[in-house]
Amino acid sequence: MNNGAREKQIAVRVTDEEKNAFEDKAKQEGKTPSQVLLQFVHSYIGLSGERSGEADVQQKISQLEAQIREIQQQLGKQPA
Repeated sequence: MNNGAREKQIAVRVTDEEKNAFEDKAKQEGKTPSQVLLQFVHSYIGLSGERSGEADVQQKISQLEAQIREIQQQLGKQPA
């Protein structure tokens, strides 16, 4: 997954409004905020290959999970 490299965190200061809008938009797209930021970082530094592919797969899984939740809500069913 990360080829033995230790993962680090990046902190960014934003207003409450920016944070909420960012989280809402990511959720609407079926993504987590971390997935959106990782996608940006990978694109910005020109990273491709395995790590980028993993992010794509995780993004697709998250989108499908969001679609399932939406369908369940439309049908009036709560997820187990």
